[in-house]
Amino acid sequence: MSQISVNVRLRPLRLGFLVRPNDRRGLLRIFQVNTCLWGGLFNPIIPCFERVPQWWDRNGFRFETGREILNGYIDSFEPDVLVEAEPGLATDSGFDTNRVVQIANVLPKEGDRDRVACGMSVFEIYHHLYKTEFQFTRRHPQTIVDVTSRTRPMKALSACLFGAFPDNAELAYFHRAFTDAFDSTAKALDAETLLDIYKTRPHTALSIGMSEINVDPHSREDPALFVFDAKVPFDLLDYWNLRAFGRRILPVPLQWLAPSHSIPSR
Repeated sequence: MSQISVNVRLRPLRLGFLVRPNDRRGLLRIFQVNTCLWGGLFNPIIPCFERVPQWWDRNGFRFETGREILNGYIDSFEPDVLVEAEPGLATDSGFDTNRVVQIANVLPKEGDRDRVACGMSVFEIYHHLYKTEFQFTRRHPQTIVDVTSRTRPMKALSACLFGAFPDNAELAYFHRAFTDAFDSTAKALDAETLLDIYKTRPHTALSIGMSEINVDPHSREDPALFVFDAKVPFDLLDYWNLRAFGRRILPVPLQWLAPSHSIPSR
């Protein structure tokens, strides 16, 4: 009797999040939603401009219209679905309107977890990891940290680097599931905490959402430091996309540059 072997490889649905580059609240919400999605770290964040700002350029190349920038991101990341942080941002994209959703409809609300949302949430990943690994006593325990910001201005930074869970009650079950499944240690983000995380390399809410994904990085470039202003939304957006594209970069906030001078090389 002949036999047929079939190897099936799955990948997370890739969502492209559209947001105005100065929308700090919208950007934070995108970080939070992606913390709750399997493979959320790979989802690009696409800036939407009505007019191309004077400071915008890429290696000396200037775009004439915001639509050119938008379509450039879409061509580079090839998202399966576009997610609007506010209605109407995808209007000039030329993208199939049947594959454009609102950010409020991405994650299933508590009590409605069986509803098919957009992509696969981390809830199933948490359940799988707990059943197969974390319910047992490990000889070499893994360190998992739950990182939050000490100050409101750094809240978006913490969410961008390590993940954050939604604040609203309807989605609070994601944070509860994280704390129930993993024996995480609470960490308040500051310069010393950031340096310690870089040295010890624990798992975070964002990295746990990458479980069961084998990554073949596009970039063969050497690792690099990404020095940026943690209070500038577009700097956070830029770092997120470089990481999503497979670049090996270590983020260094300007605000904590001096205490971070001894960051170990990767």
